[in-house]
Order: sequence, then structure tokens, then C-alpha cells
Amino acid sequence: MLEERLLALGTPNEAWTKQTYSLSFGTDRQDLGPLDWADWDATGDLLLARDGKLIRFERRSLRDPTSGREVSDLSDLKFTARRAPESALRW
Repeated sequence: MLEERLLALGTPNEAWTKQTYSLSFGTDRQDLGPLDWADWDATGDLLLARDGKLIRFERRSLRDPTSGREVSDLSDLKFTARRAPESALRW
């Protein structure tokens, strides 16, 4: 079971939400710490985002916190505000 705990909303000058995650295996619990996002994919693998990186944990090795494989590193990307085109401003 994947558990998410919401720690804060709308903190000035930071991400809109702050949350921490943990995995439960019956009575055993593994803290995943603060993450940007986490969820299961269709195959049962765990995907998580932390510090601009997407990481996959295969379901057969979920209990090993070092088994995650980096899928993508987007940490160098920066948000650029852009005006929406006129066609997108009308319904």
C-alpha cells in the first residue's frame, strides 16, 4: 500500500503542495520521504518524482530502497510563462 501524507499547502516561494510518502507491507513500513509525486503504474511498478527526476521501482524489488532506476532527469528544465494564443482564450 502506498500512503501519502499532505504536510502543507500554498507555502510562499515553494511548491504548492508538500507531501511525504511511505509503503506498507502488512505490518512493515518503509518511509520514502518527501516526494513531488508517487503512484503505481499499470504493471504494479512504483513511479515517483523527486527533485525533477522520475524514478521507477519494479514491483518485485519494492522492499529494496536502492533498487530504483532513474527513468528521466528533467531537473534542468525551467518554467517559462507564455501567453496563451487567442484561440485558447475563448470557449
